[in-house]
Order: sequence, then structure tokens, then C-alpha cells
Amino acid sequence: MKLNEIATVWSEIFAAHADDTQQSLRGQAAVLERYMGAVLGYLTDAVRDRHLAEDLAQDFAYRFLKGDFRSADPASGKFRGFLKTVLRNQVIDHFRKKKLVPVAIEEHLIPDNRADEAEELDSMFRENWRKEVLRQTWMKLNELGTESGKRFFIVLQTRTQFPDFSSGELAKVLSERLGTQVNSDWVRQNLKRARDRFTALLRSEIALTLDGSDIGEVDQELVELDLKKYCN
Repeated sequence: MKLNEIATVWSEIFAAHADDTQQSLRGQAAVLERYMGAVLGYLTDAVRDRHLAEDLAQDFAYRFLKGDFRSADPASGKFRGFLKTVLRNQVIDHFRKKKLVPVAIEEHLIPDNRADEAEELDSMFRENWRKEVLRQTWMKLNELGTESGKRFFIVLQTRTQFPDFSSGELAKVLSERLGTQVNSDWVRQNLKRARDRFTALLRSEIALTLDGSDIGEVDQELVELDLKKYCN
């Protein structure tokens, strides 16, 4: 699929709040499934308490299902930025209501106007978002539903597990994993194809979170998330 044919997550957001019940449920499920990993990871890093993070993640899901984000507007920026702001405010509001700031997180959450602490929270979110984008890309590669897709997943996964192996050494490992004999030339050819497919899926995943799929915007987002190296 070309980038200009990709429906962005904003279309899923709007579908999630559509008047039609079935369409709304499908949209809600799609958005929550895609981003709850990043949501929970960020909240866990921010509050340093897994149980509290899970509670806050459930609150986020409840608010989303209730329609609290109906006013979300792609014109205001990237979906990543929108979600980061929502979650950061949720964490801060939680502790303000409790009128306490636990020692474990005080360095991150007070005061709001300190740029270094705000940047630390932003870095936490970027890292969790980055991990989720990569996880989604690997999952899509594995779920291509074709023999070549499964082969590309295994080849690329094996390369990441043995980054210093030569093509010949990788051929021995892959021959065992694939159940068929392969040689160095086969490894080099299929690694190239697997990387090309992974790059295409990664760029598509990034495009989903933007308002539109302009190539320049995708490249900028890849750089900001330190993912550009996966496309080289």
C-alpha cells in the first residue's frame, strides 16, 4: 500500500466516536488495541508503580470509550503529541487530586514549568512510543499471511539475534530454523528483501499517526523517534 492510500489513526478516532454503534465499537477497539501498549509503558515509567499505572491506563480507556476525546483535532498536531499531552495531564491531575506527590515520582512531576523535567517526561513517552511502533511493525511483518512474509520475519529476526554473524554463519542457523538448506547468497538476497519490507511497514505505521502521509512528515517523525536507521 502506498503512503497516500493509508487511512490515518485520526480516521479511527472519528470512527470511534461515530453515531453508528457498530462503527464506533470497531473504531474504539482499533485505537485502544494499537496504542494501549505505549500508554501503559509510559504511565509505568512516569509513576514508577505498575499497579497505579494499570489503574490510570484503565481510566484512560474509560475516558476514551466515554467520548472524552471527541474534540481531538488533527489540525492541532500529531496524534503522538496529542496522546502524550493527555497522559501527562492525567498523571499530574491524579496526584494533584490526591494532594500528594510520592517520592518515587516527585522528580518528574513538579513543578510543571521546569523545562528539564518536562523534557524527561517527553523522553519517556517518545521511548515507549518508539517501542510500540517497532512492535507493531514486527507484528505486521510476521502477520503478512504469505510464505515470504514469514520467511522475512525469521530472516530479519535471526539477523537481530546474531548481528555479528557472517552470511555463512547465518545460513547455518537459518537452514535449521527454516527446515531447508540455504547458502550465503540466499541469506544476502533475503535479508535485503526483508529489510525493504520492514522499512515499508515501518513507514506505513508512522504514517498512520500523522494527519496525512506526506513523505517529508514521515521522514521527520522517523528522525524524532530515532527510527530512521531502520530505513537505511
